[in-house]
Amino acid sequence: MKPFNLQHIEDLEFYTNEDIDYTTLDPKKVSMSMSNELKVSNSLADMFMTIEYKYKETSTLLLKQKVKFTFRGDFTDCEPNDKDNNEEWKNKLKEISLEFMIVTLGTLRGMIYVKVRNNLFLSQKLIPVIPKEFLQIGINDSVNKSTFKENHQG
Repeated sequence: MKPFNLQHIEDLEFYTNEDIDYTTLDPKKVSMSMSNELKVSNSLADMFMTIEYKYKETSTLLLKQKVKFTFRGDFTDCEPNDKDNNEEWKNKLKEISLEFMIVTLGTLRGMIYVKVRNNLFLSQKLIPVIPKEFLQIGINDSVNKSTFKENHQG
């Protein structure tokens, strides 16, 4: 894998449900979901990450955080190419997606904690450390949603 640098972090959306009495909620009934999207050009890649916490019994949204991470590097081997096998460049996208997810999840964990540290309920619901093997399962979705742009603007 070629080296890359995290160039920019943009906080796109943050929401906590202020209409809920968190003292009445069972912490075991909270689910966390995560989604991502990758947009890549020759030298820039944007990873959009969204984290949501919902209360399972009512499907009530408790927290949502969406962040755009911009990476700078040489991503030319992630470009679809008529000469190359389709799987080859998709595998390159899977590889960088996994690396980006590791960086972004750690950063998101800290961002969310700083914002909810005064909420006794939400501050206990940190994004767990997710093993690489489990992250890889979600990579296929990320790669299928990925786009390559010639003149990417971060």
